[in-house]
Amino acid sequence: MDKNDLLQFNHSNIQELIRFIDQKAGALLVIYGFLFTATIEYAKKLSFINPFNLNNGFITTLSIVELVTGLLLIYLLIYQIYIVLFRIIKPRHASNYTQEELSIIYFDHISKQNKFEYINHIEQLPEDNLKTFIQRELATQIHEISSIMSQKSKNLNSLLNYLFFSIFLLLFFIFISNFI
Repeated sequence: MDKNDLLQFNHSNIQELIRFIDQKAGALLVIYGFLFTATIEYAKKLSFINPFNLNNGFITTLSIVELVTGLLLIYLLIYQIYIVLFRIIKPRHASNYTQEELSIIYFDHISKQNKFEYINHIEQLPEDNLKTFIQRELATQIHEISSIMSQKSKNLNSLLNYLFFSIFLLLFFIFISNFI
């Protein structure tokens, strides 16, 4: 395996891992949809009470705990959906290029040039060390997508922790609603 094969393998592998994380995030959206639906369905069955008219402090306390739990659960679910949509699934742009650098393989840089500028850029590539130039471009791209992959992975890991807490809150919410 030479450098080009290694670089192309790394690039393809990281791109595949990014797609895999995006698919997991999509699956999490489905789970959050179920959790949100279950929360709304149990919330529909609740009746509002005036805590100042009740003499039973236990029911009043339980009602307030249920309200806080329900609001926290809804907030947490909305926050998690936001993270999935805007921190994982939403496409990212490179952040480690300077303003003057134009990569010949990065889609955003290619799209910022008109067709003739890009063709001219390709035609002006150095023939004598083209292989080294392409290797450098691929290595730079690998660095960029590795940063994107790392951030998506961190966000997905934290979402899995939030998911567990959300399921616990939903079960607690359901449990409390059966007493009121």
